[in-house]
Amino acid sequence: MEEKQITSLQSLLNEKENIFIFPFFKEKEDGLLASLALFYSLENSGQKANLILGFLPWSVQPFAVKDFSTFQPKIIIRPPSSSQIKQLRYEKQNQQIILYLDAKEHLLDKKDFDFILSPQPQPDLLIVINAQKSKDITSPLFQDNSDSQPTINIDHHVSNQQFGKINCVHPSSSSVCEWLTEILREVNEESIDSRVAAYLLQGIKLLPPEKQSKASLSQMHYLIGRGALDFNIPFAFLASQTKIDFFQKVIAKIQISLKPELAFVPLEINEFHYISPPYLSLLVKELKSGLFHFDNLLILWAPDHQTVQGIISLKDQKQFDYILKELHGTKKGSAGVFRITETNLSSVKNRIWSLIKALN
Repeated sequence: MEEKQITSLQSLLNEKENIFIFPFFKEKEDGLLASLALFYSLENSGQKANLILGFLPWSVQPFAVKDFSTFQPKIIIRPPSSSQIKQLRYEKQNQQIILYLDAKEHLLDKKDFDFILSPQPQPDLLIVINAQKSKDITSPLFQDNSDSQPTINIDHHVSNQQFGKINCVHPSSSSVCEWLTEILREVNEESIDSRVAAYLLQGIKLLPPEKQSKASLSQMHYLIGRGALDFNIPFAFLASQTKIDFFQKVIAKIQISLKPELAFVPLEINEFHYISPPYLSLLVKELKSGLFHFDNLLILWAPDHQTVQGIISLKDQKQFDYILKELHGTKKGSAGVFRITETNLSSVKNRIWSLIKALN
């Protein structure tokens, strides 16, 4: 890297207080590992870093700083009540704010209302990993802030469109983890602890032997010297390129339903042709206690064009037992498995969600 670019990077990173990292998921790539490494390196430097994965609601982003000093109240009104409101007004009485919702002819249902105090983080720096153009990052958190906040573009593809304020693009690097290792060594070497080194090393090791270069082997040797072998990466899906590709596809498919909260993962047959029991077992583990911590989880897939199979896990044991009985399922550990004669994953999900909602 040129001295001017190193200085610009150091200056920008040091002056910003709330950094959002956006990885671009691509098969046969190591963008997720690089993003985890960057997240922890910034954390080691005492900076507020937030790793944004897909379209997940802010409340369930697994790597997001939670200690924001200001909280913005939010009222969520769902159908059918939302369609009945014709006017919203407020007044202040004795230091209190009173909010009025004027409805049409039907009564409003309190079950359709949520009042939450949610952190509304405002990024002051965006870092994009492994994307060749800004449109690759479809998260609203990026699209809503990319015009007003500076972007650091870290990539190794020759076709990169140089869309950042600072473009750290190095096409001669074999992988983005190799390139990020060089960046961190020059910008903030002290942030590379054994955990950061382990993620970077794993990303470089994913390269097939024919793509290993002298530079990548040199960086691997350096990372081992930084203690990479002393840290065991806790996420099973980061062990091989095939597993990473599968897991990145899954992350992009996660849907969150609220009240009751349910993490729904539809594995459509056209994208997930073959799902083995070991992969499903690992997936449940990761979603419940690994990268994510979903209390209520539903995974559905279609092994053929006549049936839908599923795995369900609920925090409330009574609800879990009841739902599993209704589905004629079998309990296996903390989760339940079932099979339904159906062809549409969304229809099955809606049926189960309605059963859960009725119990709340």
